Amino acid sequence: MTNLDIYQRTDNRWAWRLLADNGQVIATDGGQGYENRGDCARIAEAVVRGDYTPTPDLLPAELAPNGRVITCPECGETMSHDGPATIEHANDGAHIFSPRLG
Repeated sequence: MTNLDIYQRTDNRWAWRLLADNGQVIATDGGQGYENRGDCARIAEAVVRGDYTPTPDLLPAELAPNGRVITCPECGETMSHDGPATIEHANDGAHIFSPRLG
C-alpha cells in the first residue's frame, strides 16, 4: 500500500510525494512544485494511476510520431503526441495532456 502526500512547501508552492508503507519516498514531483494544490493533486494522481503524459517537445506535424499532432485550444500551440489525448493549461500556463481512453 502507498500513501500520496500532497503538501505546501516553505516557499508556498505545492508538492507531492508517494510514500511506501515503511515511510520511504518512492516518487516525487522532482522538486518542481506547483502554484496551487489542485494542479499538484491532479498531476500526482495521474502519475500514480499511470495516466500522466508529460508535455512532449514541440514538433512540426511532419516530424511528429505517427504524424499525430494536437493543438491547444487556449493558445493555439501545436505539439506532437503519441495517442488520442486532450490538452489543457495548468494555472502556471504549462500544458497538461490527458490520454483519451476507448
